[in-house]
Amino acid sequence: MGIAQDFDITKNIRLIEMLKNQLLTNIADLYTNLSAEDANLIERKELLSDLIIITYMLSNRLGFSHSSIDIRAVKKLRLGILDEKQSMYADTASLLRHLSRNV
Repeated sequence: MGIAQDFDITKNIRLIEMLKNQLLTNIADLYTNLSAEDANLIERKELLSDLIIITYMLSNRLGFSHSSIDIRAVKKLRLGILDEKQSMYADTASLLRHLSRNV
């Protein structure tokens, strides 16, 4: 292994750690926002979109393509849709329609 390759591995590990920390921070911030009496809905939307972005970036750093994550999510949603008595059926179906447009 050369110095450049060692540097790339170290850089990738640092970026993964940074993304993991940011993911946990955003989850904590979302919990705080959800429990606040005067919740800021714009901040909540920002936190949720940040969580999606960070998840995609982390999956990419771990070697998974964005489309492979989308495909896996669609498969899981399809399995969930088979259970029509599921309490979140409408949410699952809506998300499946959304993701299916992109897969």
